[in-house]
Amino acid sequence: MCGIFGIVSNSRIDPAEFRALGQLSTARGNLGFGGLVVNRQGCDVYRYPIPFDAMKVPLQDAMIALGHVRAPTGGQSSNIAEVHPFETRDLFLAHNGLLLNHTDFPQWRIDPAQNVDSQVIIGGIQRHLDDGLPLAEAIKQTVEALDGQQACWLWHKPTSQIYLWRVMAPNYVSVHSAQDHLPQRLIFSSIKGPLAQNLLDEGIIYRLDPAVLSLSEVANFAFYNPYRVS
Repeated sequence: MCGIFGIVSNSRIDPAEFRALGQLSTARGNLGFGGLVVNRQGCDVYRYPIPFDAMKVPLQDAMIALGHVRAPTGGQSSNIAEVHPFETRDLFLAHNGLLLNHTDFPQWRIDPAQNVDSQVIIGGIQRHLDDGLPLAEAIKQTVEALDGQQACWLWHKPTSQIYLWRVMAPNYVSVHSAQDHLPQRLIFSSIKGPLAQNLLDEGIIYRLDPAVLSLSEVANFAFYNPYRVS
C-alpha cells in the first residue's frame, strides 16, 4: 500500500497545504517519498528513501507538485532507485498498488536490476510510444495487460500534461475555486479528506490540463476488479 497525491494550481502552491496533503498520505506508507515539482523555470524531481519531510521538497514558485509515499510490497529498501517516480525518456510515473503479473513482461522493465513491479507500467507505456502509438492508446494497452491494483499519476514531458487512472486502488479529486468561482487548484489524493473528496471512476484514463485545471476522459480500458458489484 502506497499513496499518490498532487496539487495543480494557477498560482504558487501553499507549502502548508502541500505538507498537510503529504502528511495525510503517510497513513498509506511512509518508508520513502518522491515526486515532481514544476515551476516556470522547469521541472524538478525529488526522491528520498526516508519518511516524508515536506521541507525537502523544492516548492519555491511551484505551481504543480506531485507526490508519492512508499510502502514497498517487497520489503523496505534504502535503494534510491526504487523510490517513485520512475522515469523514461518521455515520462515520469508514480504508482499505488500491487501488480500480480508484472513478471510476465520482462521487456517492459526499465531497470532489470530493480525488483519493483511499478516499473513495468511506465516501461510498457514508453515501449508502446516508441512503437508509434498515441499516448492514450499506449496507456490503455499497457494497463489492460496488467492484473492487480493501480492508481497512477503520469507526467508526459513533451506536453506537460498529467494523466490519472485507477483500478481498485483509490484516488480522490476535488477542484477548488476562488471567490470569482473560477478554478484555482485541483487536488488529488489516495486518501479522502477535505482537500480531495470525489472518487475517480475505474477504467478511465483522465488527462489533467494544468492550464485550465480540468480533467477530461481520453480513453476507457478493460479491467478486472473482484470486489466490483455490477
